[in-house]
Amino acid sequence: PPEGAYNVNELITPLAEAANLGDTINMTMLDITASGNISEEDIVTFAGVQSISYADNGGTVIVVQTVPGAADRVATGFAAYRDGQLSQAENYKADYPIAFENMTNARIVQNGDYVIFAVSATGNEGGYDALDAALETAFA
Repeated sequence: PPEGAYNVNELITPLAEAANLGDTINMTMLDITASGNISEEDIVTFAGVQSISYADNGGTVIVVQTVPGAADRVATGFAAYRDGQLSQAENYKADYPIAFENMTNARIVQNGDYVIFAVSATGNEGGYDALDAALETAFA
């Protein structure tokens, strides 16, 4: 693709595989913006999937193309989203320890006007190795 031009749907596929999400459900704009940390006005387009076992493993991958200049805001919003999920999960940590641990290690990667938020569904078993490798080459 031309420099800086990526297809979010093409970017998400190898990342979701590397995150070991298994069967997934597609996320909506509301899933991403409902926390109040990310504004819909900052998003040009996005792709987002969560593991159908999200409650158990936290597995999530979201790729956002932002409007020019909004990537820092969106990345900060994803950090707040992660912290909000952890704050909520703190009450259920005993019931869902893997999801809590995996979300704690969420990855947020920026490249130009693109931001990726990724949580490996198998983080405790070295699952971040494959995800980190996929993140390193996502924009190659």
